[in-house]
Amino acid sequence: NTVEIARQYGARIEHFTWIDDYAAARNYSIQFATGDWIFFPDADELVDETAISTLREYLAQTPSDAVQLKMFQCPMGMLEKKAFSERVKIFRNHCGFRFIRPINERVVDAQGSYVTGSTFECGGLFHWGTYLPEERMEEKRARYIRLYGKFLESHPQDADVHYLLAVHQSGSNQPEESIHHYLEAAKYAGHIGLRQIAQSRAAWLLFELRRIPEAVQIIREIREEGATPVSIQNLMACISLAGNKPEIALQLLRDITHMTIPNRAAGTFVDADQYRAFPYFLLGNAYKMLGDVTAARQAYQTSLTFRESAPARKAIEELDEVCHVH
Repeated sequence: NTVEIARQYGARIEHFTWIDDYAAARNYSIQFATGDWIFFPDADELVDETAISTLREYLAQTPSDAVQLKMFQCPMGMLEKKAFSERVKIFRNHCGFRFIRPINERVVDAQGSYVTGSTFECGGLFHWGTYLPEERMEEKRARYIRLYGKFLESHPQDADVHYLLAVHQSGSNQPEESIHHYLEAAKYAGHIGLRQIAQSRAAWLLFELRRIPEAVQIIREIREEGATPVSIQNLMACISLAGNKPEIALQLLRDITHMTIPNRAAGTFVDADQYRAFPYFLLGNAYKMLGDVTAARQAYQTSLTFRESAPARKAIEELDEVCHVH
C-alpha cells in the first residue's frame, strides 16, 4: 500500500510503466525532483534516525556532489552497526547524474563514470533485504540472477555485476556458477578491494566443495599481492583444522582476535564478525581438537558475546554433556 501511504503524507505521485529495469525507473523519477539533493533509500532500508540532523548539517556544508552512506547489513527489525559497505545514496540535483544497471543500480556522471563522492561517517542506513524469510529470499535471488545475467550479455566485463551475480548464485545453491562469476569479478576488477573479496569468496566455496588445492592456489595469489584479508586468514585456519593441524590454526586465530576492527573501508564490505565472532568459534574447535575442554568452552562463549550463534550454543552443550559424563 505504498502509494496510499505516500499520498497521506502529501507526496507527489507519478507512475512509470515497469520494464524490468530499476535504473530506468529511477532515471524517470529524477525529472520530477525539485530539491537540492536527491536521496534514494530503498523499501528495505531504514534511515539511522539518530544521524538525520547531523546529515542535514553535512549536506549544507560539503562541497561534494555525491555522498556515500554506510549500509549496515542486519536482520529485519534490528539496528546493528556491524557489517557494512559504503554506497552513494545521495547526490545533488541538476548535476547530470543518472542510474545504470537494471538492479542494484549505480550512479554515474554525464560521461558514464561511476560517482563516488565523500563519505558521511556519523550514520547511514540499516539494510534488511538480506534477512528475509527463505521463500521470499529465493524469489529475490531468482529475480536478481535473471536480471544480472541479462545485463552481462551486453556488459561482459562488468566486475561488480559478476560479483553480485555470484553472491545470489551462492545463496541459491549454485556453487559452480558462483565460483565462475567470482573469478570473473576478480579478473575484471578495477581495484584490489573487489578483486580480493571476490577471490576470497571463490576460495571459501572451493573449500566447502573440498577442492582444497584450488582454494590454496587462490590463497597464494592473494598473499602475493601483499596484506592478507581477514577472511582468508580465517579460511587458512579452517584448512588447518580440516588437515588436523590445530596448532597452526590456533596461531592464526589468535592473531586475528588481536586485530583492530576497521572503522571503515571506503567502497568495500566490512564484516566485524570475521574479526571476533567467527575466529573465536574456530578457536573453540581448535581447542576441542586438542582436548582442552575449558579453553574450548571459553572460546565458544566469547564468540557468543559478539554474535548469537546456534552452532556455538550447540558446541557448548556438547562440551557440557561430555564433562557431565566424565
